[in-house]
Amino acid sequence: MGSKMPAKPAPQATPKRRGKASRRINLSLSAQTIDEAKQLGMNISSVADELLAKAIKAEKTRRWKAENQAALASFDQRVERDGPLNQELLNF
Repeated sequence: MGSKMPAKPAPQATPKRRGKASRRINLSLSAQTIDEAKQLGMNISSVADELLAKAIKAEKTRRWKAENQAALASFDQRVERDGPLNQELLNF
């Protein structure tokens, strides 16, 4: 007969993304990474979507901090000089 191919893991159902529309794209990843993810039964699209969303949030936060650095520094100086805005409410 010939050599028998190993059975492929059953395809994992794609979780619903709570009404979020999805779009097909071409994405290049290392063959080893893809092979290992498939062997572990990971949903590559879901993992990529989650990690990209986290990276987007981190980048937006970084940019906001950079854009507002002067205002944040000014506020910090004011608090150092005058204390917190609600200082009269702090009774401890």
